[in-house]
Amino acid sequence: MHDKCANAVQAVRESAGRKPLTKAELDHIEDRVRAGMRSVANKDIDAWRGMSTGERITAGAEWASKQLTQEAELAKQRKLLQVSKQLETQNRIEDALYADPERAHDKNARQKVVKADIEQTYVLSGAIKADYMRQTMASIDAMKHGQNFVARAFDVDNPAMERDIVREIYKKADGSTGNDVAKAAAEQISKTNEAMRKRFNASGGNVGDVGYGYVPIRHSQAKVLGNGSDVQRRAWADFVLPLLDRSKYLNDNGDLMSDAEVRQMLTGEARGPWQEANIKAKGKDMQRRKPGIWDEIAGTSPREITTIRGAVGARANANSEHRFIHFVDADAHFEYNRAYGEGSLLNATLDHVNGMAKNIALVERYGPNPTRNIMAQIDRTAEHDGTPVRILEKGPTSIGAYWDYVNGNTNTPIDPTLARNFQTVRTTVGAIKLQGTLLAALGDVGTTFVTANYNKVPFFRTLGTAARLMAPGSKDLRDWLSSQGLIAENLEHGLTRWGQDNLATDWAKNLSAATMKFGGVTGWTDALRTGFQANMMRGLAEISKTPWAELTEWDRRAMSRAGIAEHDWSVVNQAEPSTYGSNKYLTPDSIYETGHPDASNIAPKLLGMIREEGEFAVLNPDLTTKVIASGNSGTWKGELQKTFMQFKSFPIAMITRHWGRLAEMRRSGDYKVDGAPALANPLAYGAALIVSTTLIGAITTEIKNILAGKDPESVGGDLKHAASFWTRAFTTGGGAGFAGDMLNAAFTSSDYGSLLSSLVGGPVLSTIFQPVHALAENAADAAEGKDTHVAADLVKVAKSNLPLLNLWYWKTVMNRLIWDNVAESVSPGVTQRNINKSNKEYGNDYWWSPGQTSPERAPNLATIAGAP
Repeated sequence: MHDKCANAVQAVRESAGRKPLTKAELDHIEDRVRAGMRSVANKDIDAWRGMSTGERITAGAEWASKQLTQEAELAKQRKLLQVSKQLETQNRIEDALYADPERAHDKNARQKVVKADIEQTYVLSGAIKADYMRQTMASIDAMKHGQNFVARAFDVDNPAMERDIVREIYKKADGSTGNDVAKAAAEQISKTNEAMRKRFNASGGNVGDVGYGYVPIRHSQAKVLGNGSDVQRRAWADFVLPLLDRSKYLNDNGDLMSDAEVRQMLTGEARGPWQEANIKAKGKDMQRRKPGIWDEIAGTSPREITTIRGAVGARANANSEHRFIHFVDADAHFEYNRAYGEGSLLNATLDHVNGMAKNIALVERYGPNPTRNIMAQIDRTAEHDGTPVRILEKGPTSIGAYWDYVNGNTNTPIDPTLARNFQTVRTTVGAIKLQGTLLAALGDVGTTFVTANYNKVPFFRTLGTAARLMAPGSKDLRDWLSSQGLIAENLEHGLTRWGQDNLATDWAKNLSAATMKFGGVTGWTDALRTGFQANMMRGLAEISKTPWAELTEWDRRAMSRAGIAEHDWSVVNQAEPSTYGSNKYLTPDSIYETGHPDASNIAPKLLGMIREEGEFAVLNPDLTTKVIASGNSGTWKGELQKTFMQFKSFPIAMITRHWGRLAEMRRSGDYKVDGAPALANPLAYGAALIVSTTLIGAITTEIKNILAGKDPESVGGDLKHAASFWTRAFTTGGGAGFAGDMLNAAFTSSDYGSLLSSLVGGPVLSTIFQPVHALAENAADAAEGKDTHVAADLVKVAKSNLPLLNLWYWKTVMNRLIWDNVAESVSPGVTQRNINKSNKEYGNDYWWSPGQTSPERAPNLATIAGAP
């Protein structure tokens, strides 16, 4: 150690009042003094160059002393926060566990409560995300500013506007682009980013201010990783090096780092020689390799699964690694994004909001080290429930599985290329199979009816609001509701109800988005769910001035289930509901305008309750469903599991949400308390759910018949047909969930190969099985001396797997004008065979027969009642 540096280290020790330090501590402080020298130089390079060596070391030592003091204070604060949050979590779980003392020691009682607590955190995370997203809605709209109708309809990016917004952010919105829209958007994005950073740090986080406008970037893990070789990492570093703001990178003396030093920081130590050395060591005294920024982005740094003991890295240190890359300007940012990024500024902004919201929720609920807190809860649960810790950590639906999903481990790809390829296949197949999804989504009316009555929300008023949101000229209302946190699902870019995510290649995602949009599903889902949530806000506004003690017991229990306590409600009492038109709504703005210091905690709780009930009304998978349907991303086992589970999230969610709620009603006895609605009764709720969804399913089945060119089916008739019809109605409406799909298949299909591939293998295996089944069926017919139609059946398979050409509103037109004629030309007689088969199975005739270019008559609606 340099003599002057040693003296500086001694001064740091004395200022801290410490006893003599160990060599390791001395080395650590020496590193800190050097870091201080770099920091001082970075703040004023000209002044630094005028300092002597001794002055530089002294300045570095003073910086190090202050840093050590601040870090000691932060460590102390974090320890206090961790203890406080652990006690808070413990009390919250114990209160929930012993709310019904007679059931507190049932099998897995505490495990269920801990998982419910994690799920509540997950809901809160989504609400915090929506709360911050609503603050950026104007900037999101600005990213599409100036585009024509066609560009907006196809969700085309607006590169010119996004470039101006990024330039303004880098220049702290100084107006240098001359684009006022971009300047305003940059101000809004920067303000939201800074608010999230400060809120995260207030709970023990450690994300520093970069000192310039921060623009989130979405690194492509697959592009950065490449083949994972040292050649790949050096190529990445060579590309990045000239794009950096080199004034941000100083060496130990506080001078600008050389190219070699910056490259070493980017790449870390070479992996090849390190692997060879460890192979030779045969597992003894294995050397640790120092990773670089490349490793952080590519995901090659040692990554511990949180449920392994000891792997409890603090969440408070999250969200800072990616800020080590400081681009020299906006153009450098664009160049990097073209080569190693993915998605647009909108994608990166939403990802950043989502990630920060998750981290905020975790540290606010569980402390700076949430995983350590959860480990403590697992230990207590093992003792209380008499369940081994390994089961609680490793089971497929264990506490550990819930935590890994919420913590982000489950969906962080191990092999990003493998994950992307699988997701691209699933997304493409999904887009093809979901072209008639709007008809299936009509079942949402049934679940909305039940959820509205359960929450005392007027059902027909909800339908009226939804109709208004779908009608032309509703932009102002939609924009206002978005500004209050009721964000459209297609903007949130999370896992949707149909199981898609953002890992697929761009063309597959765009195909899926276009299918959902042009098929009407996006508009239907957003309008109906938002309509329900808006009316729930209106209902809350009506009781917002009622003191806690004067609320009905039902309302108090509903609030408590969402984590809203008496203190929170007292703040709500101070709020003035927001007004839109002639209606009043209890909104996040209402809560924030009270000026109460707890407003930022209370508003997301209310928003979380409203959003969660909206996902009961228009069904979306809950955390339990996502855990069941998930697999470790980027592994063969995990990707196959997700492929097999594709589309099964909806029926599973029907069970976990609605049937789970029904079971909870029976357990809690909430239906007996003052103010409970009629549908709080388990029998009433179950009956209403079955009847409403089955009736909607029956209507949907008849609509499908008419759209296919057939007359409606008889809803009665002989027992076999009636059983088949009402079974299909029951499952189409969603009332039977996954078990109903199996029941429906048993009633209506004798093709066990197709049944197995669809139910067990999912739509990907089912699609692969289609041509195999067609060939096998024709081979069997040939063996029995029957007519074969190989060509027609293969044409049918090909036609059914064409994207966008089978959308529900023109599918039959395309069939009659093109595909029926193609099938008949390659296999004469196939048209009549199909007509005969349909008549035999369903008993209804065609009003627009296959092979005819125009309808022969109008649909005969009298066939519904069995009339000929």
